[in-house]
Amino acid sequence: MANKTLNPLPDYIADSPFARIASVAYRAAVSIRNCWYDGISSASKKADYPVISIGGIRAGGTGKTPSTILVASLIQQAGYTAAILSRGYRRVSNGLKIIEPSQAVDWKEIGDEPAMIRNTIPECWMGISADRLKAVRCLQKKIPATTVFLLDDGFQHRKLYRNLDIVCLHENTLEENMIPRGYLREPLSALDRADVAFLIGGTDKTLRLKSVLEKKYPNLKLFELLYKPQGYVHAGTMTFSEKPPCETMVGLCGIARPERFFNVLKQEGLDIQKEFIFPDHYQYRKDDISSIQKLYSHGIITTEKDAIRLSGNSIAADGDFWYLKMCLRFNSEDSLNRFKKLLKMIT
Repeated sequence: MANKTLNPLPDYIADSPFARIASVAYRAAVSIRNCWYDGISSASKKADYPVISIGGIRAGGTGKTPSTILVASLIQQAGYTAAILSRGYRRVSNGLKIIEPSQAVDWKEIGDEPAMIRNTIPECWMGISADRLKAVRCLQKKIPATTVFLLDDGFQHRKLYRNLDIVCLHENTLEENMIPRGYLREPLSALDRADVAFLIGGTDKTLRLKSVLEKKYPNLKLFELLYKPQGYVHAGTMTFSEKPPCETMVGLCGIARPERFFNVLKQEGLDIQKEFIFPDHYQYRKDDISSIQKLYSHGIITTEKDAIRLSGNSIAADGDFWYLKMCLRFNSEDSLNRFKKLLKMIT
């Protein structure tokens, strides 16, 4: 039976000839596109300021957005200005949107993941557009000379030249197949054009992946990162608590890897009475929350990304409705210092 963590297709299709042919065709199309960019140096246009891409070869659940937040924070700490370039996946607005530092903006106008970045780094600039090059050209007329562009989920967006290419890798990368049989957007060989790989998780699989990459890609700079809980935030009052607000809660999330969230809750010592899992980027309705609250008197705990999508839903502010604030950290001070040296070289 197919492993649903590694295969998005129904079991009866996953190993069918159709699925295999579709994956081969997808891989061929990706290869042709990359060959075109590799062969024509002028195909990737340069910005007037340094560009750091933070992306992945897998669709969903690799920590790209938390990694963007981490790198943007380090850029700002070094005295530079971060300008985030994002497609704004599933936003309700169309076209290019330029967001200035501290400018108020509804998450629906830019997407839940850019809004998550914005919540953590309100002083950053943002260019929201499927055409990141267009966003760059518009931002360059406004931003200060100390700006560094951060291309969120940008590994496949080769239209814009980057000075540093960071790839966030899933622990199951070595076991996965290409879309549609798996979640891989590109084969492992695409790491030939990456400068840095972020290995997130600290599991045995992550360590095995690191060992393989060290042998196959000796020029790829590897960094291990870990998720760290920062505390609990009330969805309505924004009250912060370092400790779990309730011992017994109901868990709710709509993200690419819900198992990661629920594992963290268990590690935090929470007694999760029921797990409610929705699709990634799910647009919550009032009925979704009210039905859960009618069934359970316990507090509700969710992710920050889900809390953003629930922010326009007044019922989410009622009662014990919390989200767990998480962040990424390098696994050692030495790793952090090595990465800071890389940033210094391009800024």
